[in-house]
Order: sequence, then C-alpha cells, then structure tokens
Amino acid sequence: MTKTVYDVTAKRWSGGWELHIDGVGVTQSRTLDDAPAMARDYIALDLDVPEDSFDVVVKPQLAGQVLDEQAGREIASAERGAPWRSKSKVLDVLVRSLDRIAAASRTHSHSRR
Repeated sequence: MTKTVYDVTAKRWSGGWELHIDGVGVTQSRTLDDAPAMARDYIALDLDVPEDSFDVVVKPQLAGQVLDEQAGREIASAERGAPWRSKSKVLDVLVRSLDRIAAASRTHSHSRR
C-alpha cells in the first residue's frame, strides 16, 4: 500500500513560512527546517490520521516561483546559519533554482520542435 503524499507550498512572510497544504489547509512555521514537521502535525490533526501514515513534500515559493526540494534544503540550511548570511544565501538559491527552471523549460521547448 502506497502512502498518500501531500504537497506543501511554503511562502515566505515576515514571521516565517506560511504552509499551504494541497487539499487540506494552511498553517505556518518559523523556519523552513521546521516546515515538514509542522505540516505533518497539521495534516494528522485535521484528518485524524497517524503522522506516519502519509508523506509531505515541502517546496518553497520565492518571487512567485515554486522551487524544488533541493532549493528548500539549501534555504533551510541557510536559515540555520548566521542571520546576516541567510538573505544572501537565499538569493543565491533563488537564482540557481530559476536558472534550473529556465534550462528545463528551454530543453522542453526544444524537444517539442
């Protein structure tokens, strides 16, 4: 039996991250590192199911663009580091992620020709 996977879009705001859980609702976490646990807790309580009966995939959204899980891990890592380096690291992750998305888009559009 496969587990249900809940997609979570994490949107940055001044107090942390707003977690939009597809088909379930919205909660929040202070850091992106805490987002999977907070989303899991919310889903389990809202749906009255055990926390280990499903998986969550958290993807951050920055500048209107939903990034991949790798970018999420890099941002979470930056949040754990020195606060003054965090914003610079997040911008680096955003630029690299947008480059990956653009490259994938170019590859996809060339394959349709």
